[in-house]
Amino acid sequence: YDRPHPAALRRPAVLRPRGLLRFITGFGALNALADLATFALLALAVYGPGSTDDEAVFHSGWFTENLLTQALVMVLLHTGRRGATGGPSAVGCAAAVLGAVGVLLPLSPLGPLLGMTALPLTYYAELAAVLTLYAVALAAAMRRCERRQRLPR
Repeated sequence: YDRPHPAALRRPAVLRPRGLLRFITGFGALNALADLATFALLALAVYGPGSTDDEAVFHSGWFTENLLTQALVMVLLHTGRRGATGGPSAVGCAAAVLGAVGVLLPLSPLGPLLGMTALPLTYYAELAAVLTLYAVALAAAMRRCERRQRLPR
């Protein structure tokens, strides 16, 4: 149900394996850094000063971070140089649903059945900061990759 931007349909895309490998490697490194930052935030939330010392908080936070990160990546990769046309897209709607599930499931009656619990409000603000930095870094990596692809070889 998603429609590519008309520029993406003008000519076939050229797959450059070396460039793809470089992007995947950089993307993986950025994702690992975001995961480590989230792990540190959760360690502080669970074991830091005024902490809850609750394993369910850690599980809930990790679940929420992972779904929000996936939703963010879906949107950023989709709206890159050859993103979708204006208006709502299937990818954007799927990302919104994924993000809503990530935030709301630990709060729902189903959360405790899955070993999850409500997260401290400060965690959401800290997570937003991590995700914002991750989005900026990923967008910069995408721009750099696009510039390299346009340069003559």
